[in-house]
Amino acid sequence: MTASGLIAMTERETNEALLKAVEEDAMAESGRIIKEAEDASFSVIRAALEEAAALKEERLKVLEDSLKRKRASVTEGARIRAGGELLRARHEAINAAVEEAGRRIRGLPLKEYSRLILSFHEEARRVWDAEIGSPPLLRVNPEDARIFKEMGLEAATDERVSLGVLLVSTDGRIRLENTLQSRTEKARKRISSGINSILFG
Repeated sequence: MTASGLIAMTERETNEALLKAVEEDAMAESGRIIKEAEDASFSVIRAALEEAAALKEERLKVLEDSLKRKRASVTEGARIRAGGELLRARHEAINAAVEEAGRRIRGLPLKEYSRLILSFHEEARRVWDAEIGSPPLLRVNPEDARIFKEMGLEAATDERVSLGVLLVSTDGRIRLENTLQSRTEKARKRISSGINSILFG
């Protein structure tokens, strides 16, 4: 083989080696690019999944909070309704008791009835004398006027006063009622206050 032939062969082999090296390098670079792309896609997918999970968790938390508020609202509403029912039941019981008490008081023998009405007057006068001082005017039901007259007590009649007495200042600005009805109203207020305390703390 001539020298020129050897040179040509050497150049061809060198070119083939270079082409092979370039091809291998290109393949390696292509593999690296594909791997980086795959890694990037996995990162994007993972981030998307994590974001979706976080969003789902946030929505679940919002839903849970909403359900808790609704449950609390329903519970509170039920408690208030139950309290209202209890209050109405108590008031109905008081009304029934007052009516029954009124019937029994009116059915008492005259002596016992008179003693009871006079005790209402004495109780009211003790409070009046302690808190007001000046002598009051006495008002009683027309049917009870004779009881006070027999005791030497001057009393004006007032049909609105029932089963008790009403003390009024001379200028009419101060009133102190001590009747079965007024005592009942005090009981109502105590019961209402107790129910409100239970419901609203």
